[in-house]
Amino acid sequence: MAKLIELTDDLQVHSHSLMETRSMYDEIFNEGCYDMELPDCPFIVDVGGNIGGRLRKAPVRAG
Repeated sequence: MAKLIELTDDLQVHSHSLMETRSMYDEIFNEGCYDMELPDCPFIVDVGGNIGGRLRKAPVRAG
């Protein structure tokens, strides 16, 4: 079951993993791994980095 995690005074998220959520927050907001300049009309595709973990647990249906 997801738990409410407070990352900053004004940011709370629901997550299943405290360590993973804090690590992702630090990587994005403190280390700036996505800091980059974009053109005026960027085309961005978010494919979801964690989709593989969810698919491994998904039920398989035959037929």
